[in-house]
Amino acid sequence: MKNLKYKILFTVDSDYLPHFATALYSLFLNNISLHFEIVLFTAKISESDKFKINKICLKYDAILNIIVLDEKHFEGLIISKHFKVSNYFRLYAADFIDGDKCLYLDSDVIINGSIKNLYEQDIQNFYLAAVEDPAYNNHKELGLKPNAKYFNSGVMLLNLKKLRDNRIRDKVLNFVKTKSNVIKYVDQCGLNAVINGDWLELNAEYNCQSYMLLKSNFSNYFKSIRPVIIHYTGSSKPWQFSNIHPFKYKYWYYRVKVIIFYVVNRELI
Repeated sequence: MKNLKYKILFTVDSDYLPHFATALYSLFLNNISLHFEIVLFTAKISESDKFKINKICLKYDAILNIIVLDEKHFEGLIISKHFKVSNYFRLYAADFIDGDKCLYLDSDVIINGSIKNLYEQDIQNFYLAAVEDPAYNNHKELGLKPNAKYFNSGVMLLNLKKLRDNRIRDKVLNFVKTKSNVIKYVDQCGLNAVINGDWLELNAEYNCQSYMLLKSNFSNYFKSIRPVIIHYTGSSKPWQFSNIHPFKYKYWYYRVKVIIFYVVNRELI
């Protein structure tokens, strides 16, 4: 399976590069047998930072493809203190990534195991595969069908062909612009509204969100199931001193490895 390229998409602002590098390192260390093509959408990145990120990719025989998007194309869209223009970049996955499938990951994640089974999910009949977001229920305002669940967009296995063929990007951007009064989580709300239940639900282990660890049913679940992807959702992040996330140590385990890697190679990020 080494010859099969697993396409992974990240989007990042310059201030999130250290956390992206940490997520990337955790992905590689826990998936040594897989061959990756890493696609990075960003609005601005220095040649120095490109070089540093590519060093990690070269170490693990991964291909790096950096695509710089013009922020002018996103004028008029909702942003906030917690959400930025870069949140909308992932909507362009089907425009810039070849093939039928890719895995999108937020930069505030740690990959804690193999993503092979996740990536190889059959999503031919769905727009994407994701994990439900139990922290938010806005069905009525977004116009969701009664049986449609609301997913978290921080981890999404994307059916690029179906998204492309049905012009989902344009529909989501239009929804966000015209229904701004019902939008709370920017493109995530837009995606849920447009896709409206036409997605494959994944087990919670593939997107262990911070809120889940406060709920008894999920916290009991993760006592017996090791999360494959830890997603540090919310405004409190593990690199902040006040953060008390139970998996904070996981972030710092890989962050330190990245620091050591760059020190050894006489680079800093």
